[in-house]
Amino acid sequence: NESERNNNNIAEISIQGFDLDDDASLELIQQSPFLKEMAMGFYTTSSHGIGEKGTRARVVFVTEYPIALDYDSDDYSAYNWRTLAVRTELFAHLGKDLGIEELIDPSGNDPARIWYGNTGPSHPIGSDDYPDTPAGESIQVIYGNVVPWSFVTEAWRKWEEHYLLSPEEKARRA
Repeated sequence: NESERNNNNIAEISIQGFDLDDDASLELIQQSPFLKEMAMGFYTTSSHGIGEKGTRARVVFVTEYPIALDYDSDDYSAYNWRTLAVRTELFAHLGKDLGIEELIDPSGNDPARIWYGNTGPSHPIGSDDYPDTPAGESIQVIYGNVVPWSFVTEAWRKWEEHYLLSPEEKARRA
């Protein structure tokens, strides 16, 4: 019984999100010039600040137009080189601002991922589990930016060769 929430049911993507699971402080995230210029916004997750977890935030980018996915193509690696190129370029800028080279949790690259926002603390503030922690503190910052299509197409030009399948990989898939 396969869930409807899977990559085979995704035809296009217009949202690119990144999980920041203690990758950077909330202050550093809020100071990022790239986020202020390009991101739709960011929010803390319901596990933010619980116990030793530290900063738990999601950054959300929305592209000017959706990127169509072509799962039948044999020309490029992974599920779709176009969206991977955009993710790679977005993270290159974001990582530079935050001083990180890779994410602790890279799971946000799944195109079937749904970005809901903070649904509320998983533990009430002052609960028996975490009496001194403002558990699940909900912070949401909306910049309202859209990633211009020129950024998307430039990312495609820059990263296309990186994502091309090698002849060996094409033979293996055949």
